[in-house]
Amino acid sequence: MAIKEQIILQGVNKTQKAFNDAQKSLNRIESNTHKASNAFGKLQTIVVGAAAAIGAIKLSKDFLNTAVEVENLGIQLKFLTGSAEEGARAMDILTQFAGQVPFELQQIANAAPNLLTVVDSTDELQQMLQITGDIAAATGLDFKTTAEQIQRAFSGG
Repeated sequence: MAIKEQIILQGVNKTQKAFNDAQKSLNRIESNTHKASNAFGKLQTIVVGAAAAIGAIKLSKDFLNTAVEVENLGIQLKFLTGSAEEGARAMDILTQFAGQVPFELQQIANAAPNLLTVVDSTDELQQMLQITGDIAAATGLDFKTTAEQIQRAFSGG
């Protein structure tokens, strides 16, 4: 019986050692997986940060471009109306109108020079903007194209 017990004890010891080795291997795999997960998380944070920075740069560029377009429109309106004060009034009329209609300010601003050529004063600009907006909405044309068509109709008599 002693030999049998010794063989069983040796088997138990070998089995215990195999289980311990397997547990160590599992711990190493878990540790490596955790390290890889942390590295991936850091990489993901870097990528998200870079995307946010690129987005901020693009947004800043868009704001700058818009500011330049508004400044250029102000200069153009000054010359079309004949004075800085009338140009400023025309700009106010355009921005107020843009806040009340579904058209973008840029479309309205691009159409303003066409409309200013067919009105006698900035006082008539508001009415002409309203007419143009109504026609654009009814026909499905964009605001600038509608303004160009109105200018052609008025110019042709």
